Amino acid sequence: MTPIEILAQVSPLLQKANIQFWVGGSVASSVWSEPRYTNDIDVAVMASSLNEELLRRELLPKFYIGPTEISEAFADRGEYPSFQILDTEEAFKFDMFVVRDSEYSHEELERAKWVEIQPGVKAPIASPEDIVLHKIRWFVSGGKVSDRQWNDLVKVIENQLGSLDNQYMIRWARHFGIEELLQDAFDQAFGAD
Repeated sequence: MTPIEILAQVSPLLQKANIQFWVGGSVASSVWSEPRYTNDIDVAVMASSLNEELLRRELLPKFYIGPTEISEAFADRGEYPSFQILDTEEAFKFDMFVVRDSEYSHEELERAKWVEIQPGVKAPIASPEDIVLHKIRWFVSGGKVSDRQWNDLVKVIENQLGSLDNQYMIRWARHFGIEELLQDAFDQAFGAD
């Protein structure tokens, strides 16, 4: 099974569990630019909507969640607390990032676009603007050495040229202190020297 086929199984289950979520990472950047292989799927879940018992009931037995992973993610006060969901048949994982309530997380949730990933199956995909911002933040947190993250975000800018909400990106880039890197990404996408 492909990652999209596995996502097509999980998205309806998360919806049934009343979880507010959106797909990010390389799956989202592939939707907005050029597809590339990934061995996991990044999913952001709003902490306020996460009901562990309901989530386990919907996902078991096909998917596995460690017995303490969700509570540990809730207790983690780091920038990217997460837990994993494993597809036991396909040996494929979902990295579930627990997102706390904030002005940015609510805007990100509202801006996610519902995309038909298979006939009759939709999933909320992070907006191109938010993918660019997140990939810059991941690039920074990884020591600014990941060519893969950088190339992904530049390709999103190139492929979404003319449809990006630049003011939104500038506002949040300023908030996160990544405005200069956002400008560098735009310069590279437009071929500026």
